Amino acid sequence: MRKLNSAVERFALRHPNFGIPNLMLYIVIGNAAAFFLLRMTSGQAIQFLYFDWALVLHGQLWRLVTFIFVPETTQIFSLLLSLYFMYFIGSMLEREWGTPKFNLYYLSGVVLTIVTGIVSHYAFHYGILTGTYYVGMSMFLAFAALYPDARLMLLYIIPVKAKWLALADVALFAVDIIAALLQGDWLRALLPV
Repeated sequence: MRKLNSAVERFALRHPNFGIPNLMLYIVIGNAAAFFLLRMTSGQAIQFLYFDWALVLHGQLWRLVTFIFVPETTQIFSLLLSLYFMYFIGSMLEREWGTPKFNLYYLSGVVLTIVTGIVSHYAFHYGILTGTYYVGMSMFLAFAALYPDARLMLLYIIPVKAKWLALADVALFAVDIIAALLQGDWLRALLPV
């Protein structure tokens, strides 16, 4: 792991202009636009944004990128909270690590999600992905590792340290993996990993 971290550090130092500055702002704007597309078309048009490897092989290459913008919720209040939280965490990580390292982190999570979709397509004949939920959750784990004593307001009233929420997040990952394995849903079991 140290070799990987030092390789990333070297890359970031050698390529200080790599990446998209303020990447999370664009991700949040894309999620908001996809949400309005979802609401205006009763969910029909949003299906053109999902990652489906079979359709990518038939020339729909935009799906390699657009699934990033598919919102995780269809409720406006939940969407606003999640987008604010995603922007807050992403901008904090980018400030701490710098633009190149944060972009590498986020994009590697997206690439690993795509690889999981491809593997599940060939192994289980199912590989439709509808967002980057676990990439966002891994960003939160990175945030909690950097700022373990940061206080976050759970339900806007209960102050909780980030490290305790991260432990709960890891427990939820484990529950998701076990539940997916018990149901035989290998894609859902692979995504958190």
